[in-house]
Amino acid sequence: MPRSAGVRWWPAFSALVCLAGCGGDLYTAGTLRQYLKEVVNEALNVHCESLKQSGGGLSAFQCSCPAGFKWCAGHCYKLQEAFMTHDQAEASCVQINSHLAVPRSREENLCVAVMASEENKWLGINDRYSEGLFVDWEGRPLTGEHFKAWARGQPDDASDEEDCVEILGSKSSEHLIYGKWNDRKCTDNNPSVCQLA
Repeated sequence: MPRSAGVRWWPAFSALVCLAGCGGDLYTAGTLRQYLKEVVNEALNVHCESLKQSGGGLSAFQCSCPAGFKWCAGHCYKLQEAFMTHDQAEASCVQINSHLAVPRSREENLCVAVMASEENKWLGINDRYSEGLFVDWEGRPLTGEHFKAWARGQPDDASDEEDCVEILGSKSSEHLIYGKWNDRKCTDNNPSVCQLA
């Protein structure tokens, strides 16, 4: 990545960390979201362009996702704007040969957060079958070294009914932070982000 893209990345990342840790108001959530979206898109364009110039190889495939999908952090993602239950959202993703997104790194979580934009979006994570044991859509547990981005105080299984996971958009309530995870009732309606495996 050229120096200019990296230089633009650090202020955005610093602002996100400050908003999450300092409680400061360096940027509004909307301004920060837009800035992060620009930085991520710029980094993707630079990365894909460098792959094309170098002959690419297998990695060049990553820059050419199917129609409607966007490449980011090594995966193809697609925003599903319709509000659906968690099960309906997963079924909708399966219809296009994908699954609900499961971020497994900070970079992947940032990609999904940028796509989440203002509204909370369903992720392919739940603890339906064993309270507190969160698994992905294949049933693999997210334990130990697995990446997790829970908002403070989450998961809380409010009213013993919250078994599905959403990533928080910028319209989230004050105590929940954009890009963090929250557990929610699976029968509630949210848009979603699909991910090719």
